[in-house]
Amino acid sequence: MPELARNNSDFLFFYPCTGDKPAPKSLLLIHGWGFDQQVWHSALPFLQIHFDCYLLDVFRAPTQMALGGFDVDTALEQLFQSLLPSLPEKIVVLGWSLGGMLAMEFAVRYPDRCSHVITLASSLKWVADNNWPGMPQSEFRRFCQRLQRDPATTQTQFIALQLAGDCQAETLEPLVKQCADQAGLNSQQLQNGLALLDRLDLREAQFNMPVLHLLAENDALIGEATRLAIRQQQPEHHCQVYPRSGHAFWLASPALLAETVLQFACAESQQLQKRDVAA
Repeated sequence: MPELARNNSDFLFFYPCTGDKPAPKSLLLIHGWGFDQQVWHSALPFLQIHFDCYLLDVFRAPTQMALGGFDVDTALEQLFQSLLPSLPEKIVVLGWSLGGMLAMEFAVRYPDRCSHVITLASSLKWVADNNWPGMPQSEFRRFCQRLQRDPATTQTQFIALQLAGDCQAETLEPLVKQCADQAGLNSQQLQNGLALLDRLDLREAQFNMPVLHLLAENDALIGEATRLAIRQQQPEHHCQVYPRSGHAFWLASPALLAETVLQFACAESQQLQKRDVAA
């Protein structure tokens, strides 16, 4: 386990840069649904070489999200306001899945505090509607109902979706299961995470910083139609698609993730070129 720096809160954990950098950039990492900040621990040694890292534990922050029936907009504002005093003036924000949507929401609300946004296996909107090809609403509602009836089985099924289609699924499976077990989220926290997925909508959001979407070719949760829709809806965003990969693809290649984040975060805005990796 990486060594924590001092002055950590119950929901924001700071890991200083370990590389020989006099003024390293700062990186805020936001986990996905069903996990907590510990999901980043395997990637931290690679990221810390280049960045001061801040790990957010979304569902342990002092917000309404500890309760049922919370107001999403109020809870998000509470979450971000609780973060701001502990973050540097400018930060790169990296989020996985739900965390990617939260990263974009943070950047839209506080553009002066965010220099770059990077999402992993994320979307502009999770649930489908007449104008968006996300998860069908009926399927999402059934998932919510199954979670209420049988949280353990539902989480196991969700882990299977994380691994589906990935050429390294056998390698990833024990790590993904371990991360989910370590999170120890209760049923209410899981339900509240689904409420965020249901309500967040970044399709019309305006970004004044570079945004990179790292996507997976065989993602069972973010399909080809959604990947195409992201490009069409936000054409100024940069996209890369990793072949033969599933929703948790980045866990198999933490060194590659760190290098990709570094290259994007350190590139001058005027020099950035869109790079779409052919699936």
